[in-house]
Amino acid sequence: MKKLLLLLFSILLILLFSLNSFAQEGYYEDEPKVPFQPMLSFGTGSYLFKGDVMGPKKNPFMGNQGFHFGVKMNMIDNLYLTFLVGNGRLNENNDVDTTTSFSSDVRTAGLDLQYNFSQISKIKPFLSLGAEFLNFKTDKQAIKSTIAIPLGIGIMLNVSERIGFDMGVRYHYSLTDLLDDVEEGSSDKFLVTTFTIHYDLFTPEPRQPNPYDDDS
Repeated sequence: MKKLLLLLFSILLILLFSLNSFAQEGYYEDEPKVPFQPMLSFGTGSYLFKGDVMGPKKNPFMGNQGFHFGVKMNMIDNLYLTFLVGNGRLNENNDVDTTTSFSSDVRTAGLDLQYNFSQISKIKPFLSLGAEFLNFKTDKQAIKSTIAIPLGIGIMLNVSERIGFDMGVRYHYSLTDLLDDVEEGSSDKFLVTTFTIHYDLFTPEPRQPNPYDDDS
């Protein structure tokens, strides 16, 4: 997992430098450009399992609480790239067959592309699609790894120039059937209802015009 995180972090740094260089090359164009604004992201999520073992939990807000953090970067108008690391727990109780009840710790690290449908309004609906590495460990087996595809939908609110808040739902489709220790031929899925705060620490404050500057 550490090697995978290091690889993803290296890719993130390369993207940061590439996008920053691209922004500097276009600095002298007459057309105004949206400033490059990487933001720190952190938040909580409610984890709800959607696999072979189905228990009484149905409400997406009443799952197990987890957390996530990462970096969000604007690429072009309305399109964002996000690197996120998450940690949570999945568990269900099967009243019919108690031997299939399970508890699984899950850790994720991946990249998401997010598209916002509005650039003018402060409230912006969005869709996201990504890929992530998924580590999981149940009560009956050692740590295992797989790939998951998260698909998300939600709304984002611009609180201020430096602070954003979003609420959404991410559906994680994993490429394994062992998250619940029950193998029945279909891939396991889980739902995460997320609440995330984004904070811009990197963009410098715009320089105030000097009233004594005179180009004439």
